[in-house]
Amino acid sequence: MTARRSRKHFYRNIINQAKNYINPNGCIVFEIGYNQGGQVKSLLENAGFVNINVKQDLAGLDRLVIGFKL
Repeated sequence: MTARRSRKHFYRNIINQAKNYINPNGCIVFEIGYNQGGQVKSLLENAGFVNINVKQDLAGLDRLVIGFKL
């Protein structure tokens, strides 16, 4: 398994399990690497999360992904 694939697998597993624990209107927040924003955002979208935002750090690099559960 490559490092890239294992990271995606890590996020997917957390997202799938988090759906069972997050209350409606609750959120999940990931601190991410600078090049992972789009990928984690897509995983959250596919899992049914909404209002997903990728936030940048002070250097302008992607740093957080936030998604809400309906």
